[in-house]
Amino acid sequence: MSAACQLIPPIDAPAARRIASAGVSLIVLTVLAFLAQGPTVAEADDACDRFAAVSGSDTANGTFNRPFATPQRLVDSLSPGETGCMREGTYRGHAVFRTGGLADERKALQSFPGERAKIAGQVRVLESAAFVTIRTLDLDGSTAPRCGAATTCSVQASPWIQGDDTVVSDNDITNQNAGICVLVGTSGRSPAERTAFEYNRVHHCGRRPWGNLDHGFYLENATDTRIERNLIHDNVDRGVQLYPSSTGTVIRNNVLDGNGENVHFGGSSSDNRIEGNVITNARIRHNVESFASTDTRNTVRRNCVWGAPAPVLLPPRASSRLRSASRRTTTSSPIPGTWTARTGTSGSATKAPAERC
Repeated sequence: MSAACQLIPPIDAPAARRIASAGVSLIVLTVLAFLAQGPTVAEADDACDRFAAVSGSDTANGTFNRPFATPQRLVDSLSPGETGCMREGTYRGHAVFRTGGLADERKALQSFPGERAKIAGQVRVLESAAFVTIRTLDLDGSTAPRCGAATTCSVQASPWIQGDDTVVSDNDITNQNAGICVLVGTSGRSPAERTAFEYNRVHHCGRRPWGNLDHGFYLENATDTRIERNLIHDNVDRGVQLYPSSTGTVIRNNVLDGNGENVHFGGSSSDNRIEGNVITNARIRHNVESFASTDTRNTVRRNCVWGAPAPVLLPPRASSRLRSASRRTTTSSPIPGTWTARTGTSGSATKAPAERC
């Protein structure tokens, strides 16, 4: 097995069957060191500073015995260095971070250890909030605030990250096909810097039918983003879109499967790296596409790529670095021993040896 196909998150049965058809061992898809038992209640109490419970009250003081009722009240109560823990259950409402923590005293929102809480609403980190961590939650953005009439979206993204140095870890993220799930940065504003996504499952995002607008990850205006060890599957449009300005992104050791298109570079996005991923079964377009980039310097290398109309689509003006790197990507195709890298609209092909991932 290729070294590119190691340490990736657990997945549901349909996605597992699709990836297995590419020759990827299911062992690496189901065994993860990070799936450990939660601490005892005594240990959990030490890990949490404020609490919320579906049976709580926002007029309470947020202690273990007198928890808040809503995620927003919990978030608003946190000081730098504090962690807010949500007891098991579904919370209907939003959680917006307006202020953040410090480099060595982050603000954190998470499930109570050993339990799993769900936020049915929007989670958002504003530009004014840095050093925030969001972890171990189920995030359903289908009831996020509606978009304005002059926009192309239906509901706002969730989580929407605009602040710097945010960590989003070990969450289940969807919006039940309502629109974009994860949005990083906002065009015309300062870029969101150094956002990290790890060990998340991002799935069933985007309105049907396919409209080329709604994605699992949308890196709109972002610098030095890390997307590592996530499962990104069954999103209607792109699994990850880098457009119009995403620089210094690292997309590494993820599974991207069954998205309309798995990864897309566009606009002026540059100096991004895609490496060590399993990238399979794009449903509508390509597994990896670079389109209309004015300043690429993007690298695609050492990935396992299989099962799309063509593995990689590059524009005629794509840099030689991107072309040569994409040809080194490990690929399996329905025709053993060959794969096709299409360049531009003419469809010119380059063939190279392929191996099972």
